Amino acid sequence: ESKAEIGGDLLLRNLVSSALTQPTLENALDSLDAMETRLFALLGEAKRSLDLPDWFTEFEETNIKYSNLVFKAGAPRVRKLMFGMQDTIPFDFDPIYQTFDINSELAMTTHNFLSSLPSMIQTDCALGQIDLDPINRMTQYYNKSNQISNSRVRDVFRSYLYYRVQSSSVFYPDSLVSRIRTGVSDDMQSYLDWVDLKHNQLNGAPAPPIHLLDSTKSLVSLKDFEGNLVLLDFWFVGCRFCKLENPHMKSLIEKFGNEPFKVLHICMKSSWDSWRNQVMDFPGIPLYSNPNWDTKLENSYKISGYPRYVLVDEDGMILEGWCERPSDPMLEERISAKLNQVSLQ
Repeated sequence: ESKAEIGGDLLLRNLVSSALTQPTLENALDSLDAMETRLFALLGEAKRSLDLPDWFTEFEETNIKYSNLVFKAGAPRVRKLMFGMQDTIPFDFDPIYQTFDINSELAMTTHNFLSSLPSMIQTDCALGQIDLDPINRMTQYYNKSNQISNSRVRDVFRSYLYYRVQSSSVFYPDSLVSRIRTGVSDDMQSYLDWVDLKHNQLNGAPAPPIHLLDSTKSLVSLKDFEGNLVLLDFWFVGCRFCKLENPHMKSLIEKFGNEPFKVLHICMKSSWDSWRNQVMDFPGIPLYSNPNWDTKLENSYKISGYPRYVLVDEDGMILEGWCERPSDPMLEERISAKLNQVSLQ
C-alpha cells in the first residue's frame, strides 16, 4: 500500500470523524454533505484530466453517494455509541435512509453498502435506538433481511452476516449460525465454506510477528513475551465497545496477576496523540500501530471488526484466533484452563 493511499485513507477518516463530532446533529449532516460535494468535485476533475471511463466514474459516484447516506443515516447511532452524544432527531431525518435503495446491485459492489444495510433495513438502528446485545441485534438483522426483495442482494447480505458471525469475538448460538447459513442459496454455499476455512486457519498457526512502539517510543515485540500466555486486544480510539471491555479486562489481569499471563492492547487506525491521551485507560501493556502496521495486522490476523481478541500460547502459537470478549465468562475459563495445563507440564 503506497504512502499516498495511506494518507488518503487517513484524510477521509479524519474528515468523517470531524464531521460526526460537530456540536449538533444538524451541523454533522451539513458537514457530511459538504464532504460529498468536495469528493464529487475531485472525481469530476480526475475524470477530465485522466479521461476516466464512464463505468468507473458511475461506480465511484455511487460509492460516494451511498457512503454519505451511510454516514448520515448512522450519525445518531455513532454519535451516541462512540462519542456519548445525545441528539434530537430532526423531523426530516427519515428521507435520508428512505432514499437508500436496498435492492441496488450496483450499490452492492461499493464498500459501504453491505455494512450499512443493517441500519437501512432497521429504522430504529439508524435512529440510534440500537440493541446493545449483539446476539439480539444479529437475529433482528437476519429477520429483517426478508425486506430485501432482490434475491441476489439478499443472498449476498446474508452471506455478509454469516461472515460477521464467524469472524466475531462474540460466540453466537449454533442455532442462529445454522439459520443464517441455510437462508443462503446453494450458489453462495462455496463462499460460506471459504469463510469457515478462513475462520479456522489461524488456530494452531504461529502468531504473525508484531513489532510496535509503546508510549515511551520503545520497540516492543510479541516474541518478548514468549513463555507467557498472551491476549492480544485490537482496538481503536473512538470504539466505545472496545473501552466498555476495559473493566472486565482489568478484572482478568488482577485475577491472573501472579500467573504467566500478559495483555497487549494494540491501538489501530488512530493518531499517535489521540492514542497517548487514552493510554491510562487500559490496564495491560498499550502499543501503537501506525497505518503501515494497521494493514499488516489486519491482513495477517484477519481483522474485520473491533474489538478483536486473539489468544497466543507460551510458544507463540495461536490458541484461539477469535476469542470471546473479556465480559464473557468463557474467556476467563479458557485462560484458566490453559494456565493450569501449562503448570502441570
